[in-house]
Amino acid sequence: NRPKTEYCAIKNTHVHINTPTSLIIPECTPGKYTIHESKLNGIDIISMDENEINDDITFCKIMIVDEPEKLEKVIENIPSELYEKYTIVRSAPFFLEFLNKETNKGKALKALCEYLKIDPSEVMAIGDEENDLSMLEYAGHKIAMDNANKKLKDIATYITSSNNDEGVGKVVEKLVLNKL
Repeated sequence: NRPKTEYCAIKNTHVHINTPTSLIIPECTPGKYTIHESKLNGIDIISMDENEINDDITFCKIMIVDEPEKLEKVIENIPSELYEKYTIVRSAPFFLEFLNKETNKGKALKALCEYLKIDPSEVMAIGDEENDLSMLEYAGHKIAMDNANKKLKDIATYITSSNNDEGVGKVVEKLVLNKL
């Protein structure tokens, strides 16, 4: 019961499937954002006929990857039933992720805190895109980057500098090391 990639062909966008060890594309030539993801995570791109993509492949997530303007149009037309089946979030202006409904950064952070016996009030989460929202919602100290998505800024307890201006380092110095 996985989303089909035909929708991307109709919308003339690129798609890739993240597995634990590769990016699978149902087309011959990867788009520039698939190449970016491959380099970013050090994983190979495998071109595969869509009919070969089956339940033997471990999916981590499916991503529509394209120009931000194209993704805006895609988002406007996503059928509501897909939102019921999947967590759909942007992780960058050019990445739209379709994730298992039971998987997100907030649940992972909660599991880690329970394992380490850390109260959420003692946790700092820092984020910039929608895929970080659940993590910030869980943490006691919700930090948004200056260049963050509005949804994150709206719930943030603190906004730090942008990713390009050492925002993570600055917030750690200020709130953890008390040096600013």
